Amino acid sequence: MNIIQKFLDEKGYSHATEKSYSWVLSLFFKDHLVSSLGKFSTRDFRNWLDKNSSWGDNMRYLAYCSIRSFLRWKFENHPALKYKLRREKTPPQRTLNDKQIEKLYQFFDTSGFGRQGKKGVRDIAIFSMALDTGLRSLEICNLLKEHVHIDLDGFSFIQAAVKGGHCDWEPRVISVYTALDFEAWLSIRNEVAKPGVKTAFVSIGGIKPGTSLTPDGLRPIFRDWGKRAGVGAISPHDFKRTAATMAAEEGASDQLLMNQFGWKSPQMPRLYTQKIRTRAFLKYSPVRRARE
Repeated sequence: MNIIQKFLDEKGYSHATEKSYSWVLSLFFKDHLVSSLGKFSTRDFRNWLDKNSSWGDNMRYLAYCSIRSFLRWKFENHPALKYKLRREKTPPQRTLNDKQIEKLYQFFDTSGFGRQGKKGVRDIAIFSMALDTGLRSLEICNLLKEHVHIDLDGFSFIQAAVKGGHCDWEPRVISVYTALDFEAWLSIRNEVAKPGVKTAFVSIGGIKPGTSLTPDGLRPIFRDWGKRAGVGAISPHDFKRTAATMAAEEGASDQLLMNQFGWKSPQMPRLYTQKIRTRAFLKYSPVRRARE
């Protein structure tokens, strides 16, 4: 068995982590044979990370964690584990504003006629679901029809298999608008989905029409939305920051944000809403007061 696969099988990481670690370790083993790792030093560790100078801080830290995890699994107490890399704080990342969200909603063709119309109905349902729940791309792709509970007289919610189904099931509340968008998609879903496909969202066109969407297929869909709507390339994860920021602007507490988006640490709402927390100071700006 491939040693990378054996390592991943025994560790039991989420699908997303497996994919990231597998990619890093594949690069690593192009430069270092497993049989020679006994002589792999802290300096070798640092030099290999430095060699990949195009990596940003997050990618560098991911590679560091991947290799450390493998060395600990393979050797338990390996000398290179003494190498410590501090994780650099990243600046606030992309968060969409109200005008950009409005542009995106206006972009979708939801006429329902033809392939383009059906795609628009599906896409606006995905868009609303992502914005209401902050689901990751894999979580959106793994969402099943029966895990969306719609009650227009009460409240609707989804039961999401978070982190790719390797961890917990968590409820996420969805608005009546998201529920209606999802129902509109369900009304035409069977026209395009292949028999036996249980996921809520399926491909329309492409190489495998009617099959379950994959994260690799979903990310280009989001990028295409952003470019064609004139807001720039966007990603599924932008919606978690955007959702948390918009909810915080409406007055949602950190505890409510933790409940809705599945965060265990109170630091996470602060991390994901950095832009609103910074922007909120503007009304107290001394220069604004003096100039106005």
